[in-house]
Amino acid sequence: MYGFTERQARRWIVERRISHVHPSGPKGPCYLKTAELDALIDAATTPALKRKGGRA
Repeated sequence: MYGFTERQARRWIVERRISHVHPSGPKGPCYLKTAELDALIDAATTPALKRKGGRA
């Protein structure tokens, strides 16, 4: 849904940029907070630039 890989999510967890929860132990599923993901993506996103003169 967010468009990033599991590897990227693990990197953000190791860097402590997002938190995670393992409710059924270390081998179980990992849950992330969507609010933290949204804030991280908003902070890392740059607005698109408009082209001058339209299409080429």
